[in-house]
Amino acid sequence: MLDLDQPIELVWGDSKPVSVKGERRIATLAKTLAERGERPGMYSVEVEVSKP
Repeated sequence: MLDLDQPIELVWGDSKPVSVKGERRIATLAKTLAERGERPGMYSVEVEVSKP
């Protein structure tokens, strides 16, 4: 679990760590409910990551 009130540090392999702030969105809740079809699979924050 993450404390979403704090920045999230992302590290990919040996790359320099990147700090991001997760933003809670109702649209993300709706999207993850539609994808997973059940409430336990719902998430309010989504962070998109691409290979450096």
